[in-house]
Amino acid sequence: MRTTPVRVTLDLAPADHRALKRWCHRSAADLDLSQVPLVAVLRILGKRLLADEELADKVRAELAEAGDGAH
Repeated sequence: MRTTPVRVTLDLAPADHRALKRWCHRSAADLDLSQVPLVAVLRILGKRLLADEELADKVRAELAEAGDGAH
């Protein structure tokens, strides 16, 4: 069984990237942290997706709506 982390590459639309980075900056200020890395947010979202069946169903519905799974 693999024990080392697996790298995943994600391409985002520039507007989505800017919006996510703004969210990270606001969250860092709200939490009184020097920064909130986007990668940390995406890791948390991935774990939540696996643990929260309601969230997983919402994501599946969006994938079905997109047709080919791409957004």
